[in-house]
Amino acid sequence: MSPSWRSFIGSSLSLFLLILNSAWAAPLGASFSYQGKLMEASNPASGAYDLSFKLFDSASDGSQIGSTLELPGVAVSDGIFSVELNYGNSVFNGEGRWLEVGVRPGGSADPYSTLNPRSQVLATPQSLFALQAGSLLNGSISNPSFFGTTDATPLDFFVNSQRGLRLEPGTSPNLIGGAGLNFVLSGVIGATIGGGGAGSFLDEALPNQVAGNFGTIGGGLGNLVGGDNSFIGGGIKNSIGAGADSAVIGGGQNNINNTSFSTIAGGSLNQALYEYTTVGGGGGNLVYGLASTISGGYQNSVLGNFAVIPGGAGNSAWGDYSFAAGNNAKAEHAGAFVWADSEEAPFSSSADNQFAVRARGGARYETGGAGLKVDGSFAATSDEKLVLIRGVINGDGTISSGSGFTVSSPSAGRDDVTFTKPFSSAPVVTLSAHNHPDSPVRGVNINTADGGVTVNAFRVFASEGAAAVSSSVTFEFIAVGTR
Repeated sequence: MSPSWRSFIGSSLSLFLLILNSAWAAPLGASFSYQGKLMEASNPASGAYDLSFKLFDSASDGSQIGSTLELPGVAVSDGIFSVELNYGNSVFNGEGRWLEVGVRPGGSADPYSTLNPRSQVLATPQSLFALQAGSLLNGSISNPSFFGTTDATPLDFFVNSQRGLRLEPGTSPNLIGGAGLNFVLSGVIGATIGGGGAGSFLDEALPNQVAGNFGTIGGGLGNLVGGDNSFIGGGIKNSIGAGADSAVIGGGQNNINNTSFSTIAGGSLNQALYEYTTVGGGGGNLVYGLASTISGGYQNSVLGNFAVIPGGAGNSAWGDYSFAAGNNAKAEHAGAFVWADSEEAPFSSSADNQFAVRARGGARYETGGAGLKVDGSFAATSDEKLVLIRGVINGDGTISSGSGFTVSSPSAGRDDVTFTKPFSSAPVVTLSAHNHPDSPVRGVNINTADGGVTVNAFRVFASEGAAAVSSSVTFEFIAVGTR
C-alpha cells in the first residue's frame, strides 16, 4: 500500500523578487526556489524522497505546461524541503499557473503519489515574463498583480539606460520622475517630482529637489521645494524656502517664496517674504507685508501689511492698508491711496489716510447728474490756488452747514463770519437770505462801513429794504478767493 502523504506547500516563491535598478548587470535566470512541508501519516517526514513537479494552467484538470521535472533523492528534514525548479522563460506569460507535486520514497520504482491540491504559482516567477515582455499581455496585467520590492530598496525604472522614474519606500512613498539627478531629501515622505530636471543644461546641472514632506514639483528644472505641503508647478530655478509650508509657485523663473501660505503665480525674479502674500506675476516685484498683494507689473514693492499694488512700475506701498498704482506712486503712509500718471518723477503721499492723485492731463468726474459732494473746504490747487467756502447761518447765529469758518453774533441782526484760514487776498462773498413768509422782503448785506470783506472775515447785517433791522434772518454765503 502506498504511504499516505500530506504536503503543505508554501504559496509564495520567495527567493526571486524582481528589482529593476542600477545594481543588476545581467538578465535574471529562469529558475526559482520552491519550499514545502511534507507529512507522512500525520508526522513530519524525514529522509530522502523522489519528487516530481508538473505545471498546469488550472487548479484542477486543465493542460500541463512544459515538461515534468523529476528530482530524485531530495533531502527532507522534519518535513521541510527546498528545491530549485526551472521550466524556462516561455511557460510564464502572465496567465495563471499551478504546480502539481508527486512524491515517493527515495530510489523507489513505485509510481509517484500525487499531492492535492495543486499550489498556485504567484507573483515572483511570473516576473520573469515581465522581464522579457515588450508589451502587456492583451493590454492588461493578469494574476499575479504584485510588482515591486518587499524591502527598503527603491524601485527604479530605466529608459535608454537612464533612470526615468523612482519609487522610494516610506510611510508615504516618494515618487521621483524625470532626470536621474532629481532627488528627495533623506527622511522626507510623500514627495512628488513629476518630471523635468537636467544633468546638464546650458553647461549647468539643474536637478529638481524636494526637501519638505508632501512637497510637489510638477516639472521644469532647477526647482526646489523646501516647505511641507508646498508646490512648484514648473519653470526654472524657482525656490520655496525651508519652513515655507503650503506655499505655491506656479512657474516662471528665479522666483523666491520664503513664507507659508503665500503664492507667486509666475513671472521672473519675484519674491514673497511674508505670510499670506500674493504676487500675480510680472518681474522684480517684492512683497514683505502680511497678507499683501502685487498683482503684476515691474519692480513694485509692498512693505506695509494688507497693502495692494495692482500693477504698474516702480510703485511702493509701504504704509499699512495703503494702495499705490501707476508709475512711481509712493504710498508711504497708513491708509494712503496714491495714483501717479506716466511721468517718471516719484509722486508720494504726505499724510495718513490721504487720497493723492497726479494727473497732469486733468481730472474728469462723470456722475450722470448725481453731482460731487466734498466734505470740507473745496480747494482746487492750480496756478490761482482757488478756494471756495460755503456756509448756511441760522437766524440765531448757529451754523447750519459748511466748514472752514466760525460765526459770532454781537447783537440781533448782526453776524461776524471769520475764516479758519485767511485768504491771500479778500475773497468775493455772495449773500442770499432765506426769507420767512412773515417778512419776505428782508435781506442781508455786507457791512462795508465796518471794514467790509477782509482776508480773515466779513460782517453781515439784516435789512428790510435799505434799512438795517434788529431782527435776525437765516442766510447763506459763498466765499471764493485764493490762498
